[in-house]
Amino acid sequence: METGELVNKIKTVFDSIAHKYGACELQTVYYGYKEVSFGYKVDTFGIDVEIDLSSFAIFVLIFKFKEDKIPVDYEDEFGNLQRIHIQEALNRIGLDISRERNELRRLSGNSNNCTAIVNILSKLLDDNWNILLSKTDIIFHK
Repeated sequence: METGELVNKIKTVFDSIAHKYGACELQTVYYGYKEVSFGYKVDTFGIDVEIDLSSFAIFVLIFKFKEDKIPVDYEDEFGNLQRIHIQEALNRIGLDISRERNELRRLSGNSNNCTAIVNILSKLLDDNWNILLSKTDIIFHK
């Protein structure tokens, strides 16, 4: 599957979830030919989906939306957490996702596993959207 097709396939799944919850789509950013990122926001909460095409990994990150942009660093200039992987965010609020985490580790690295990886990550996001939104203070507290 070509890179563009792969990115569109992944983006279509996350677009659907974001629109379901009324999130606004942010700009898709291509970092050369090895990495793609796209995001969504609702109020001060956002989702950043990153695709590393060189090692084939997909990451879903939760972030605090500030200054009309997705934060690049995990911490701000004051050391406050501003973005976090969804798996870690769900662990912080007490959800056991060890099975999903192990499955993602097993599947990552092979673009043939794209659908399976996207299914796991999108289910984690869709099933937990409201709790993630309501627990941002807990998620981002160091």
